[in-house]
Amino acid sequence: MNKTELDTQDTVSQCLTLAENLIDDNELNLALVILRNLEEISLHSIESNHHNSLVLTILGKYKRINELEKTAPLSKELAFLYLGFEKYYEAIRIFENLLKTSDDDLLLVYGQLKCLIKLELDISCLKNYFNDFLVKTGLPPNQLEWACKAIGTFHLKSTKDDSLGIKFYEKAFELNPSCPELNLFFLRVHCKSINPDIEKYIAPAIKNTHLGSLPYFLAICAARNLGNKKLYQQLTEELVKKFPDDEWSYFHQSQKKHESGMTDECLAFLNQILEKNPHNLAAHDNRIMNSHYSSTISQEEILAIANEYHQNIIQPFVKTAGRNFEFSKYQDEYKEKKTIRIGFVSGDFKQHPVFFWVSSLLKYFPKEKFEVHCYVNNEENPFAESLVSLCDSFTYITQLTDTQLAEKISNDRIHVLIDLSGHTDLNRLKTFGLKPAPIQMTWLGQVGTTGVKEIDYMIADKFLIRKGEEDFYTEKIRYLPFGGAYPANDYENLYVSRSLARNDGKIIFGSFNNSNKINATVMETWSKILKSVPESHILISNFSLVDPDYKIELIKSFKKLGIDESRLEFELPETKASHLLRFSKIDIALDTFPFNGGTTTHETLMMSVPLIAIEGDRWASRMSADILMNANLPELIAQDRQDYVNKIVNLARSPEQIIYYKETIREKYLNSPATDMESFSNDFAEEIKNIWDQYLTSKKSDRITYI
Repeated sequence: MNKTELDTQDTVSQCLTLAENLIDDNELNLALVILRNLEEISLHSIESNHHNSLVLTILGKYKRINELEKTAPLSKELAFLYLGFEKYYEAIRIFENLLKTSDDDLLLVYGQLKCLIKLELDISCLKNYFNDFLVKTGLPPNQLEWACKAIGTFHLKSTKDDSLGIKFYEKAFELNPSCPELNLFFLRVHCKSINPDIEKYIAPAIKNTHLGSLPYFLAICAARNLGNKKLYQQLTEELVKKFPDDEWSYFHQSQKKHESGMTDECLAFLNQILEKNPHNLAAHDNRIMNSHYSSTISQEEILAIANEYHQNIIQPFVKTAGRNFEFSKYQDEYKEKKTIRIGFVSGDFKQHPVFFWVSSLLKYFPKEKFEVHCYVNNEENPFAESLVSLCDSFTYITQLTDTQLAEKISNDRIHVLIDLSGHTDLNRLKTFGLKPAPIQMTWLGQVGTTGVKEIDYMIADKFLIRKGEEDFYTEKIRYLPFGGAYPANDYENLYVSRSLARNDGKIIFGSFNNSNKINATVMETWSKILKSVPESHILISNFSLVDPDYKIELIKSFKKLGIDESRLEFELPETKASHLLRFSKIDIALDTFPFNGGTTTHETLMMSVPLIAIEGDRWASRMSADILMNANLPELIAQDRQDYVNKIVNLARSPEQIIYYKETIREKYLNSPATDMESFSNDFAEEIKNIWDQYLTSKKSDRITYI
């Protein structure tokens, strides 16, 4: 600390108090540095007296060293004085000697531990004493806190035993719950949790200003996962204000643009991040996902973006990890047992569409031919637990690193490993990069290539990926009759309206898709429809409406397009039941583009509401049309925007046709391939069997080597 720092950071009185506290904590050398710096500025008489008194105290302790070196050269007092003046080697010699005869003295262990840490030496020589810091008393709270943090860090970094490391950090937190460092640690551990208790870590954690924007990044992630929109917005604004040119500031500005349907602006921020730091994993994941929301990015460009991810994220990770999993015994094992071991990896085994798909898939899965193992990258919850009875093993993996997870999968001897996340949040694609299973596939989580060349196959159907488009994927495409039936028949006791939404003749359009799908072109198209159907309204429901600014911007955007606020209706999503009931309030559902509805389209048909969708030029913009085709409703598929407008306007002008659809769509949909989970599950299992049989007879190497 120099004079300039003193002038700009702390007052003289604060520095004197700090020096006094350091003396009490036996940080004598550091206290002396502060006091010497204070000598360079003018002190008032009271401050000068205080300063001189502290200097004399330190000098007295230094004088005491000279006395003890003559009279008690192996005393505990001398050891701690050496420690205070940073004479660590001299202190270690005494602590080691004293511990030979007083190995139950925790204060001696603390002194030895501190010396080793300060000298950056291995502390494993003291491991037999570590647990004493959890159960014994006698140390001052600040010393016990420091020791527990040091031991916790040792376990996290050296032994890779996260559970032990966390146990020591929890003890330190118990002693000092307001410590910014500890709160940041637990925020980092739990930032993806949905437990509201983690909010208590946020305010202290962001006080770690010396770490730049990182604490804010973790805090914002936590607020987002908790669904606390107000806190999320507040933290984002603080981050952007304090660190305007930081990569995490750019990241959260990109998120804001994404949620508002401003995809190209979102991608511009992500590109800026990757120019600064080509190895930013979150930016790569989000750039790949957001590219599918843009009408200006070609499939060739999306493939190039995915390849950049592989080059900058997967390849360096694989080289560093240095793992090489062998599968030579798998064939003999299979010949003996005739059972294929499948592993599903997902961070969405919770109240999420992926859970509902997978739970229904497993319900019909032919268990006599397969073992099913689930690797769960989210916290325990009732939805996840309901899958346990459908699996041969069920493992929560949030505490495992990507390398540890790969080793776990290899030890479980998984034959076919299936990614269910793609580049969405909580994915474990880096684990797939290590190739812990001989066959790796991806399904459900991604509407385009992952770019992970170690993933062998992607599941789709021939409507989603057309002939000649396979070149836009690093995976080989395996086609099923339909890419993913929806478990609509699992829903019971639904109220399904068979009549118009209102009795006054006004047609109510509706959109319940995520806000990121509602872009400027979509709003312009919807405005044309509203103008062509006088007195019609549109009901919009999505989670972004929690943010009042988002709603205001929507109203402004529609007003610029000639649509008065009185024709716009907004409702916040709440429970699943209230969401499904909301379909009775609309007559015609308006699909989004270029990124269509997926689950929302299935729900719309399940609730017997007609939906018009454009058949686009790639997977993301063909999803709704694919569902309509498989639901035997091809007449609701539009070829372009103008056809979309015409079909919707014509249907809106025919109330009888709307009623006909409301009376017939649900039954037609429920009795179609779009909801036939049993057939889909059997097709899925048969395709896995075909892939495995092909692998057993193939001579081709399944490993990629990076030089």
